[in-house]
Amino acid sequence: MPPTAPYTIGVLIQPSLQLLDLSSIDLLGMLSNTYLDTCPLPAPLLALSHKNVKIHYISSLGSRGLQKCTADVVIQCTHSLDSDEVAPGKLDVLMIPGPEPRYVPSEVERGFIRGHYESKPARGRGTVVLSVCTGIFATAYAGILDGEVATGPRGLLGDLRKTFPKTKWVEKRWVESAGGRIWISAGITNGHDMVAAYLHSDHAKAHGVSTQLADLVQRMADVGGRGQEYDNSGAGEGVWWVWLILRSLWKGKNK
Repeated sequence: MPPTAPYTIGVLIQPSLQLLDLSSIDLLGMLSNTYLDTCPLPAPLLALSHKNVKIHYISSLGSRGLQKCTADVVIQCTHSLDSDEVAPGKLDVLMIPGPEPRYVPSEVERGFIRGHYESKPARGRGTVVLSVCTGIFATAYAGILDGEVATGPRGLLGDLRKTFPKTKWVEKRWVESAGGRIWISAGITNGHDMVAAYLHSDHAKAHGVSTQLADLVQRMADVGGRGQEYDNSGAGEGVWWVWLILRSLWKGKNK
């Protein structure tokens, strides 16, 4: 039987959100019959869809608050941080897309993240936190990464190590941490790699996402083919940035 129990997902909307970070939520939305029924797919594949995916957009601005993202996109939030419908224990997944790197979350935002991580919804297995790119700052400020393995944008790993020394920082596209309770992606589109991996996890399966449904969404979106390890070393990444800066200086002088 197709899953009918609610699969409830909250997205924490912070100021100056990166649109590409936020876009990885679409992979979870694609699980639903609302989406798949619009696609020209054979009946056996349509039957895989989840019948009760709920996605809430949560912000300190509250219900119907408008939060601007990059590329001049504006998101209308559906819930405030103190809305009962998205209180700790009410979400199966909390996604944290990244704002601009200098943003420091408020104590209320930190408590919201921490409350969900420490909660255990009635359906069991706990709330999973999905952190995308610079969303790692809010995740770390919430205090849930002490002693855990984490990653972040390659260019910001030095800052993360200094600011959060109790966390074990690694250079990977994404990592699964805290026994599967926290999933963290490094750069912007690494969020797609991470969510594609999460969809094949035991937590997702417990909420009605079959392996076949996860495979279907991954193939339709053409994501998830990259592994956790980068194709080039950190040193090679640094050389590329230096070379880009030098080329830019040379071009500026020759205008």
